[in-house]
Amino acid sequence: MADTVQLEIFNPEQAKQLDQTAIAHSAVDFPSDLNGHGGVFSTIFMVAGLADTIPDWGYASVLARDTQLRNFWPKEPMLASALGAAVARDASFEWNIVPADPTGPSYKNTVRLMTEMLTTADFGNGWTQFIQKTLIDLFSQDNGAFVELIRAKDRPDSPVLAIGHLDSSKCERTGNPMMPVVYTDRLGKRHPMKWYQIKPLTELPMPVEEGYGIQLCSVSRCLLAAQILRDIHVYKREKVSGNFTRAIHFASGVNRREIQDALSLHKEETRNLGLYRYSQPLIVSGIDPSHPVKVETINLASLPDAFDEESSMKWYVAQLALAFGVDYQEFAPLPGGNLGSASQAEIQHMKARGKGPALVMAVIENLMNNSGILPKTVKFKYKEHDLQAESKKAESAFTRAKERSMRLNSFELDPIAALDLAVQAGDIPDYVAQAVKQRGLAEQMYMLKLRKPQVSANQTLGGIQSQEDRNGEVR
Repeated sequence: MADTVQLEIFNPEQAKQLDQTAIAHSAVDFPSDLNGHGGVFSTIFMVAGLADTIPDWGYASVLARDTQLRNFWPKEPMLASALGAAVARDASFEWNIVPADPTGPSYKNTVRLMTEMLTTADFGNGWTQFIQKTLIDLFSQDNGAFVELIRAKDRPDSPVLAIGHLDSSKCERTGNPMMPVVYTDRLGKRHPMKWYQIKPLTELPMPVEEGYGIQLCSVSRCLLAAQILRDIHVYKREKVSGNFTRAIHFASGVNRREIQDALSLHKEETRNLGLYRYSQPLIVSGIDPSHPVKVETINLASLPDAFDEESSMKWYVAQLALAFGVDYQEFAPLPGGNLGSASQAEIQHMKARGKGPALVMAVIENLMNNSGILPKTVKFKYKEHDLQAESKKAESAFTRAKERSMRLNSFELDPIAALDLAVQAGDIPDYVAQAVKQRGLAEQMYMLKLRKPQVSANQTLGGIQSQEDRNGEVR
Protein backbone atom coordinates (compact mmCIF):
# COMPACT_ATOMS: atom_id res chain seq x y z
CA MET A 1 0.00 0.00 0.00
CA ALA A 2 2.88 2.34 0.82
CA ASP A 3 4.35 1.77 -2.65
CA THR A 4 1.00 2.63 -4.26
CA VAL A 5 0.82 5.95 -2.42
CA GLN A 6 4.40 6.78 -3.36
CA LEU A 7 3.67 5.89 -6.99
CA GLU A 8 0.84 8.41 -7.14
CA ILE A 9 2.99 11.13 -5.59
CA PHE A 10 5.98 10.58 -7.81
CA ASN A 11 4.12 10.20 -11.10
CA PRO A 12 6.22 12.28 -13.57
CA GLU A 13 3.03 13.78 -14.99
CA GLN A 14 2.36 15.31 -11.58
CA ALA A 15 5.83 16.86 -11.13
CA LYS A 16 4.46 20.41 -10.79
CA GLN A 17 1.93 19.26 -8.22
CA LEU A 18 4.72 17.50 -6.32
CA ASP A 19 6.81 20.68 -6.23
CA GLN A 20 3.87 22.66 -4.93
CA THR A 21 3.20 20.01 -2.27
CA ALA A 22 6.81 20.03 -1.15
CA ILE A 23 6.90 23.83 -1.05
CA ALA A 24 3.68 23.94 0.96
CA HIS A 25 5.10 21.57 3.58
CA SER A 26 8.56 23.19 3.71
CA ALA A 27 9.72 25.60 6.41
CA VAL A 28 11.41 27.76 3.77
CA ASP A 29 9.55 30.94 2.82
CA PHE A 30 9.63 31.51 -0.93
CA PRO A 31 8.93 34.96 -2.45
CA SER A 32 5.45 35.18 -3.96
CA ASP A 33 6.15 38.26 -6.10
CA LEU A 34 8.52 38.59 -9.06
CA ASN A 35 10.25 41.74 -7.83
CA GLY A 36 13.27 40.02 -6.33
CA HIS A 37 16.27 41.71 -4.83
CA GLY A 38 18.96 39.65 -6.52
CA GLY A 39 19.88 37.68 -3.40
CA VAL A 40 20.86 40.69 -1.28
CA PHE A 41 22.86 39.66 1.78
CA SER A 42 21.92 40.74 5.26
CA THR A 43 23.50 43.78 6.89
CA ILE A 44 25.58 41.67 9.25
CA PHE A 45 27.04 39.80 6.26
CA MET A 46 28.06 43.06 4.57
CA VAL A 47 29.48 44.59 7.75
CA ALA A 48 31.53 41.45 8.38
CA GLY A 49 33.65 42.32 5.35
CA LEU A 50 34.72 45.57 6.95
CA ALA A 51 36.47 43.90 9.87
CA ASP A 52 38.24 40.67 8.97
CA THR A 53 39.11 39.79 12.55
CA ILE A 54 37.56 36.35 12.94
CA PRO A 55 37.47 35.26 16.59
CA ASP A 56 38.98 31.97 17.65
CA TRP A 57 36.77 28.90 17.69
CA GLY A 58 34.64 28.72 20.82
CA TYR A 59 34.99 32.42 21.74
CA ALA A 60 32.02 33.77 19.81
CA SER A 61 28.53 32.87 18.67
CA VAL A 62 28.82 30.09 16.13
CA LEU A 63 26.38 31.80 13.76
CA ALA A 64 28.22 35.13 13.96
CA ARG A 65 31.57 33.43 13.38
CA ASP A 66 30.17 31.37 10.51
CA THR A 67 28.98 34.57 8.86
CA GLN A 68 32.56 35.84 8.93
CA LEU A 69 33.86 32.51 7.61
CA ARG A 70 31.35 32.66 4.75
CA ASN A 71 32.53 36.17 3.94
CA PHE A 72 36.22 35.22 4.14
CA TRP A 73 36.83 32.01 2.20
CA PRO A 74 35.71 33.25 -1.25
CA LYS A 75 38.33 36.03 -0.97
CA GLU A 76 41.29 33.65 -0.56
CA PRO A 77 41.76 32.06 -4.01
CA MET A 78 43.67 28.96 -2.91
CA LEU A 79 41.19 28.14 -0.15
CA ALA A 80 38.20 28.81 -2.41
CA SER A 81 39.71 26.60 -5.11
CA ALA A 82 40.46 23.81 -2.63
CA LEU A 83 36.92 23.93 -1.25
CA GLY A 84 35.49 23.97 -4.77
CA ALA A 85 37.63 20.98 -5.77
CA ALA A 86 36.53 19.01 -2.70
CA VAL A 87 32.86 19.82 -3.34
CA ALA A 88 33.13 18.92 -7.05
CA ARG A 89 34.83 15.61 -6.23
CA ASP A 90 32.32 14.52 -3.59
CA ALA A 91 29.28 15.75 -5.52
CA SER A 92 30.32 13.65 -8.53
CA PHE A 93 30.27 10.36 -6.61
CA GLU A 94 27.80 7.99 -8.27
CA TRP A 95 25.10 6.36 -6.19
CA ASN A 96 22.06 4.16 -6.58
CA ILE A 97 19.10 2.79 -4.63
CA VAL A 98 19.34 -0.95 -4.03
CA PRO A 99 17.25 -3.52 -2.11
CA ALA A 100 18.24 -3.63 1.56
CA ASP A 101 18.31 -7.43 1.36
CA PRO A 102 20.12 -8.63 -1.79
CA THR A 103 18.53 -12.07 -1.43
CA GLY A 104 14.99 -10.69 -1.14
CA PRO A 105 12.57 -9.10 -3.63
CA SER A 106 13.89 -6.41 -5.98
CA TYR A 107 11.25 -3.77 -5.08
CA LYS A 108 11.64 -2.22 -8.53
CA ASN A 109 8.84 0.33 -8.08
CA THR A 110 10.21 1.52 -4.74
CA VAL A 111 13.75 1.76 -6.14
CA ARG A 112 12.51 3.78 -9.12
CA LEU A 113 10.39 6.12 -7.01
CA MET A 114 13.08 6.80 -4.43
CA THR A 115 15.60 7.45 -7.20
CA GLU A 116 13.22 9.99 -8.73
CA MET A 117 12.73 11.69 -5.38
CA LEU A 118 16.47 12.16 -4.85
CA THR A 119 17.22 13.23 -8.42
CA THR A 120 14.60 16.01 -8.01
CA ALA A 121 15.83 17.05 -4.55
CA ASP A 122 15.98 20.65 -3.35
CA PHE A 123 12.60 21.65 -4.79
CA GLY A 124 13.33 20.30 -8.24
CA ASN A 125 16.83 21.77 -8.58
CA GLY A 126 18.27 18.27 -8.60
CA TRP A 127 20.65 16.09 -6.64
CA THR A 128 23.83 17.82 -7.82
CA GLN A 129 22.78 21.27 -6.63
CA PHE A 130 21.41 19.84 -3.39
CA ILE A 131 24.60 17.99 -2.51
CA GLN A 132 26.88 20.86 -3.59
CA LYS A 133 25.15 23.37 -1.29
CA THR A 134 25.12 20.82 1.51
CA LEU A 135 28.84 20.11 1.12
CA ILE A 136 29.76 23.81 1.00
CA ASP A 137 28.09 24.29 4.39
CA LEU A 138 29.62 21.06 5.68
CA PHE A 139 33.16 22.19 4.78
CA SER A 140 32.91 25.92 5.58
CA GLN A 141 30.49 26.29 8.52
CA ASP A 142 31.13 25.26 12.12
CA ASN A 143 27.37 25.02 12.51
CA GLY A 144 27.44 22.21 9.94
CA ALA A 145 24.96 21.50 7.16
CA PHE A 146 21.20 21.04 7.49
CA VAL A 147 18.78 18.97 5.42
CA GLU A 148 15.02 19.45 5.64
CA LEU A 149 12.84 16.35 5.47
CA ILE A 150 9.54 17.44 3.94
CA ARG A 151 6.87 14.96 5.03
CA ALA A 152 3.29 14.56 3.90
CA LYS A 153 2.02 15.04 7.46
CA ASP A 154 3.50 16.31 10.71
CA ARG A 155 4.26 12.82 12.00
CA PRO A 156 7.52 10.86 12.24
CA ASP A 157 5.95 7.89 10.40
CA SER A 158 4.66 10.04 7.53
CA PRO A 159 6.43 9.39 4.18
CA VAL A 160 9.05 11.89 3.05
CA LEU A 161 7.85 13.81 -0.02
CA ALA A 162 11.16 15.54 -0.74
CA ILE A 163 14.41 16.72 0.81
CA GLY A 164 15.94 20.19 0.63
CA HIS A 165 18.99 22.12 1.75
CA LEU A 166 18.58 24.69 4.53
CA ASP A 167 20.96 27.63 4.87
CA SER A 168 23.22 26.87 7.83
CA SER A 169 23.30 30.55 8.86
CA LYS A 170 19.52 30.41 9.35
CA CYS A 171 19.59 27.32 11.59
CA GLU A 172 20.06 27.73 15.33
CA ARG A 173 20.79 24.65 17.39
CA THR A 174 18.73 24.38 20.58
CA GLY A 175 20.20 21.36 22.33
CA ASN A 176 16.69 19.92 22.65
CA PRO A 177 16.64 16.43 21.08
CA MET A 178 12.92 16.68 20.31
CA MET A 179 13.22 20.14 18.71
CA PRO A 180 16.92 20.35 17.80
CA VAL A 181 16.85 23.35 15.43
CA VAL A 182 15.02 26.64 15.01
CA TYR A 183 15.04 27.85 11.41
CA THR A 184 14.59 31.58 10.69
CA ASP A 185 13.24 32.34 7.21
CA ARG A 186 14.06 35.39 5.08
CA LEU A 187 11.17 37.35 6.66
CA GLY A 188 12.47 36.75 10.16
CA LYS A 189 9.84 34.18 11.11
CA ARG A 190 11.17 31.45 13.38
CA HIS A 191 10.22 27.85 12.67
CA PRO A 192 10.92 25.27 15.43
CA MET A 193 11.95 22.08 13.60
CA LYS A 194 11.12 18.70 15.09
CA TRP A 195 13.67 15.89 15.05
CA TYR A 196 11.95 14.15 12.15
CA GLN A 197 11.80 17.34 10.05
CA ILE A 198 15.50 18.25 9.94
CA LYS A 199 18.85 16.48 10.03
CA PRO A 200 22.09 18.31 10.99
CA LEU A 201 25.27 17.00 9.36
CA THR A 202 28.84 17.38 10.63
CA GLU A 203 32.22 16.03 9.52
CA LEU A 204 34.18 16.66 12.74
CA PRO A 205 31.73 17.12 15.66
CA MET A 206 33.28 18.64 18.75
CA PRO A 207 32.69 17.01 22.16
CA VAL A 208 31.61 20.28 23.79
CA GLU A 209 28.27 19.81 25.48
CA GLU A 210 27.37 23.50 25.30
CA GLY A 211 28.00 23.46 21.54
CA TYR A 212 24.94 21.23 20.90
CA GLY A 213 26.77 19.27 18.20
CA ILE A 214 28.67 21.99 16.32
CA GLN A 215 31.85 21.04 14.48
CA LEU A 216 35.30 22.31 13.60
CA CYS A 217 34.91 22.63 9.85
CA SER A 218 37.62 22.34 7.19
CA VAL A 219 37.87 26.11 6.71
CA SER A 220 38.34 26.66 10.45
CA ARG A 221 41.07 24.01 10.52
CA CYS A 222 43.20 25.94 8.02
CA LEU A 223 41.94 29.45 8.79
CA LEU A 224 45.11 30.97 10.23
CA ALA A 225 47.27 29.78 7.32
CA ALA A 226 44.64 31.02 4.86
CA GLN A 227 44.51 34.46 6.50
CA ILE A 228 48.29 34.85 6.26
CA LEU A 229 48.38 33.83 2.59
CA ARG A 230 45.36 36.02 1.82
CA ASP A 231 47.09 39.03 3.40
CA ILE A 232 50.21 38.35 1.33
CA HIS A 233 48.13 38.16 -1.85
CA VAL A 234 46.48 41.49 -1.00
CA TYR A 235 49.87 43.05 -0.21
CA LYS A 236 51.30 41.95 -3.56
CA ARG A 237 48.24 43.08 -5.49
CA GLU A 238 48.20 46.51 -3.93
CA LYS A 239 51.95 46.82 -4.36
CA VAL A 240 51.61 46.08 -8.07
CA SER A 241 48.57 48.32 -8.56
CA GLY A 242 50.10 51.22 -6.62
CA ASN A 243 47.10 51.62 -4.31
CA PHE A 244 48.97 51.08 -1.07
CA THR A 245 51.14 53.39 1.04
CA ARG A 246 54.00 51.00 1.66
CA ALA A 247 56.32 53.30 3.60
CA ILE A 248 57.05 56.83 4.84
CA HIS A 249 60.17 58.56 3.44
CA PHE A 250 61.87 61.41 5.30
CA ALA A 251 63.98 63.42 2.80
CA SER A 252 66.45 66.27 3.26
CA GLY A 253 68.27 68.34 0.63
CA VAL A 254 65.11 68.74 -1.47
CA ASN A 255 61.86 70.48 -0.64
CA ARG A 256 58.36 69.04 -0.88
CA ARG A 257 57.33 71.30 -3.80
CA GLU A 258 60.19 70.07 -5.97
CA ILE A 259 59.24 66.44 -5.32
CA GLN A 260 55.55 67.09 -6.11
CA ASP A 261 56.37 68.95 -9.31
CA ALA A 262 58.66 66.14 -10.44
CA LEU A 263 56.00 63.52 -9.66
CA SER A 264 53.30 65.44 -11.56
CA LEU A 265 55.52 65.83 -14.61
CA HIS A 266 56.55 62.17 -14.53
CA LYS A 267 52.92 61.03 -14.20
CA GLU A 268 51.91 63.08 -17.21
CA GLU A 269 54.78 61.73 -19.30
CA THR A 270 53.90 58.17 -18.27
CA ARG A 271 50.28 58.60 -19.38
CA ASN A 272 51.39 60.03 -22.70
CA LEU A 273 53.45 56.88 -23.25
CA GLY A 274 50.44 54.67 -22.42
CA LEU A 275 52.04 53.12 -19.34
CA TYR A 276 49.47 52.31 -16.64
CA ARG A 277 51.02 49.44 -14.63
CA TYR A 278 54.74 50.08 -14.89
CA SER A 279 56.69 53.27 -15.41
CA GLN A 280 60.34 54.24 -15.70
CA PRO A 281 62.12 55.48 -12.54
CA LEU A 282 61.60 59.13 -11.66
CA ILE A 283 64.65 61.36 -12.18
CA VAL A 284 64.87 64.71 -10.35
CA SER A 285 67.66 67.03 -11.57
CA GLY A 286 68.94 70.44 -10.53
CA ILE A 287 69.31 69.72 -6.80
CA ASP A 288 71.73 71.96 -4.91
CA PRO A 289 75.03 69.99 -4.68
CA SER A 290 75.90 71.76 -1.43
CA HIS A 291 72.91 70.07 0.17
CA PRO A 292 73.13 66.33 -0.65
CA VAL A 293 69.90 64.39 -0.54
CA LYS A 294 69.37 62.04 2.37
CA VAL A 295 66.40 59.71 2.82
CA GLU A 296 65.25 57.70 5.82
CA THR A 297 62.49 55.13 5.23
CA ILE A 298 60.02 53.62 7.68
CA ASN A 299 58.25 50.56 6.25
CA LEU A 300 54.57 50.39 7.13
CA ALA A 301 54.15 46.83 5.84
CA SER A 302 56.42 44.23 4.32
CA LEU A 303 56.67 40.50 3.83
CA PRO A 304 57.98 38.39 6.74
CA ASP A 305 61.73 38.07 7.18
CA ALA A 306 63.32 35.35 5.02
CA PHE A 307 59.99 34.85 3.26
CA ASP A 308 60.19 32.13 0.58
CA GLU A 309 57.04 32.19 -1.54
CA GLU A 310 57.59 28.77 -3.14
CA SER A 311 58.19 27.01 0.16
CA SER A 312 55.30 28.83 1.81
CA MET A 313 52.89 27.83 -0.96
CA LYS A 314 53.97 24.18 -0.76
CA TRP A 315 53.31 23.99 2.94
CA TYR A 316 50.07 25.93 2.57
CA VAL A 317 48.81 23.39 0.02
CA ALA A 318 49.86 20.62 2.42
CA GLN A 319 47.84 22.28 5.17
CA LEU A 320 44.81 22.59 2.90
CA ALA A 321 45.11 18.90 2.03
CA LEU A 322 45.20 18.01 5.73
CA ALA A 323 42.20 20.22 6.48
CA PHE A 324 40.09 18.64 3.73
CA GLY A 325 41.29 15.11 4.42
CA VAL A 326 42.82 14.43 1.01
CA ASP A 327 46.29 13.86 -0.38
CA TYR A 328 48.51 16.70 -1.55
CA GLN A 329 48.10 16.03 -5.26
CA GLU A 330 44.34 16.61 -5.07
CA PHE A 331 45.18 20.32 -5.03
CA ALA A 332 48.61 20.57 -6.68
CA PRO A 333 51.26 18.41 -8.38
CA LEU A 334 53.22 16.40 -5.86
CA PRO A 335 56.57 18.17 -5.23
CA GLY A 336 59.91 16.56 -4.55
CA GLY A 337 62.19 17.16 -1.60
CA ASN A 338 61.07 16.97 1.99
CA LEU A 339 57.36 17.13 1.20
CA GLY A 340 57.50 13.84 -0.68
CA SER A 341 58.39 12.41 -4.06
CA ALA A 342 56.33 11.39 -7.04
CA SER A 343 56.90 7.72 -6.16
CA GLN A 344 54.74 8.23 -3.05
CA ALA A 345 51.70 9.37 -5.06
CA GLU A 346 49.99 5.98 -5.16
CA ILE A 347 50.42 5.34 -1.44
CA GLN A 348 49.16 8.81 -0.54
CA HIS A 349 46.15 8.37 -2.83
CA MET A 350 45.10 5.16 -1.08
CA LYS A 351 45.60 6.69 2.38
CA ALA A 352 43.64 9.83 1.50
CA ARG A 353 40.72 7.87 0.06
CA GLY A 354 40.04 6.49 3.53
CA LYS A 355 39.78 9.98 5.02
CA GLY A 356 37.80 12.85 3.47
CA PRO A 357 35.92 11.15 0.60
CA ALA A 358 35.11 8.04 2.65
CA LEU A 359 33.87 10.21 5.52
CA VAL A 360 31.57 12.20 3.24
CA MET A 361 30.16 8.97 1.79
CA ALA A 362 29.51 7.65 5.29
CA VAL A 363 27.77 10.87 6.39
CA ILE A 364 25.46 10.96 3.36
CA GLU A 365 24.69 7.23 3.46
CA ASN A 366 23.82 7.50 7.15
CA LEU A 367 21.54 10.46 6.40
CA MET A 368 19.68 8.59 3.67
CA ASN A 369 19.41 5.20 5.36
CA ASN A 370 18.81 6.10 9.00
CA SER A 371 16.60 9.20 8.90
CA GLY A 372 13.35 7.76 7.56
CA ILE A 373 13.96 9.21 4.10
CA LEU A 374 13.84 5.82 2.38
CA PRO A 375 11.63 2.82 3.15
CA LYS A 376 13.33 0.02 5.06
CA THR A 377 13.07 -2.23 2.00
CA VAL A 378 15.71 -0.23 0.09
CA LYS A 379 18.90 1.64 0.89
CA PHE A 380 21.09 4.39 -0.57
CA LYS A 381 24.54 3.20 -1.61
CA TYR A 382 27.49 4.93 -3.23
CA LYS A 383 29.07 3.14 -6.17
CA GLU A 384 32.80 2.43 -6.15
CA HIS A 385 34.04 4.75 -8.86
CA ASP A 386 37.68 5.16 -7.88
CA LEU A 387 39.41 3.12 -10.60
CA GLN A 388 42.71 3.06 -8.74
CA ALA A 389 41.01 1.80 -5.59
CA GLU A 390 39.07 -0.81 -7.58
CA SER A 391 42.31 -2.09 -9.12
CA LYS A 392 43.94 -2.44 -5.71
CA LYS A 393 40.92 -4.24 -4.29
CA ALA A 394 40.90 -6.67 -7.21
CA GLU A 395 44.62 -7.39 -6.74
CA SER A 396 44.11 -8.04 -3.04
CA ALA A 397 41.16 -10.35 -3.70
CA PHE A 398 43.19 -12.28 -6.29
CA THR A 399 46.06 -12.72 -3.82
CA ARG A 400 43.69 -14.09 -1.17
CA ALA A 401 42.09 -16.42 -3.72
CA LYS A 402 45.53 -17.83 -4.61
CA GLU A 403 46.23 -18.45 -0.95
CA ARG A 404 42.92 -20.29 -0.46
CA SER A 405 43.61 -22.38 -3.57
CA MET A 406 47.01 -23.43 -2.23
CA ARG A 407 45.52 -24.34 1.15
CA LEU A 408 42.82 -26.38 -0.58
CA ASN A 409 45.39 -28.26 -2.64
CA SER A 410 47.41 -29.02 0.48
CA PHE A 411 44.20 -30.22 2.25
CA GLU A 412 44.63 -27.59 4.96
CA LEU A 413 41.11 -26.37 4.09
CA ASP A 414 37.99 -27.99 2.72
CA PRO A 415 35.61 -26.13 0.33
CA ILE A 416 33.25 -25.03 3.10
CA ALA A 417 36.09 -23.48 5.12
CA ALA A 418 37.46 -21.78 1.99
CA LEU A 419 34.03 -20.27 1.26
CA ASP A 420 33.75 -19.04 4.84
CA LEU A 421 37.16 -17.37 4.59
CA ALA A 422 36.16 -15.72 1.30
CA VAL A 423 33.02 -14.31 2.91
CA GLN A 424 34.96 -13.13 5.96
CA ALA A 425 37.45 -11.32 3.71
CA GLY A 426 34.63 -9.70 1.72
CA ASP A 427 35.64 -11.37 -1.53
CA ILE A 428 32.19 -12.86 -2.14
CA PRO A 429 28.78 -12.04 -0.60
CA ASP A 430 27.44 -14.39 2.04
CA TYR A 431 24.31 -15.22 0.05
CA VAL A 432 26.46 -16.39 -2.87
CA ALA A 433 28.47 -18.67 -0.59
CA GLN A 434 25.28 -20.08 0.91
CA ALA A 435 23.90 -20.80 -2.56
CA VAL A 436 27.10 -22.61 -3.55
CA LYS A 437 26.92 -24.69 -0.38
CA GLN A 438 23.27 -25.60 -0.99
CA ARG A 439 23.99 -26.76 -4.53
CA GLY A 440 26.87 -28.90 -3.29
CA LEU A 441 29.01 -27.87 -6.24
CA ALA A 442 32.08 -27.14 -4.13
CA GLU A 443 32.01 -30.56 -2.51
CA GLN A 444 31.62 -32.33 -5.87
CA MET A 445 34.63 -30.53 -7.35
CA TYR A 446 36.62 -31.25 -4.21
CA MET A 447 35.89 -34.98 -4.43
CA LEU A 448 36.97 -35.02 -8.08
CA LYS A 449 40.21 -33.34 -7.06
CA LEU A 450 40.83 -36.06 -4.47
CA ARG A 451 40.68 -38.76 -7.17
CA LYS A 452 43.38 -37.04 -9.27
CA PRO A 453 47.13 -37.29 -8.58
CA GLN A 454 47.95 -34.84 -5.85
CA VAL A 455 50.08 -31.76 -6.45
CA SER A 456 52.25 -30.39 -3.67
CA ALA A 457 51.94 -26.83 -2.40
CA ASN A 458 55.37 -26.00 -3.84
CA GLN A 459 54.31 -27.23 -7.26
CA THR A 460 51.10 -25.19 -7.08
CA LEU A 461 52.99 -22.07 -6.07
CA GLY A 462 55.53 -22.65 -8.83
CA GLY A 463 52.78 -23.02 -11.41
CA ILE A 464 51.08 -19.84 -10.29
CA GLN A 465 54.38 -17.98 -10.36
CA SER A 466 55.16 -19.27 -13.86
CA GLN A 467 51.76 -18.14 -15.08
CA GLU A 468 52.35 -14.69 -13.64
CA ASP A 469 55.76 -14.53 -15.34
CA ARG A 470 54.18 -15.46 -18.68
CA ASN A 471 51.50 -12.83 -18.20
CA GLY A 472 54.22 -10.27 -17.51
CA GLU A 473 56.02 -11.21 -20.71
CA VAL A 474 52.80 -10.79 -22.70
CA ARG A 475 52.33 -7.30 -21.28
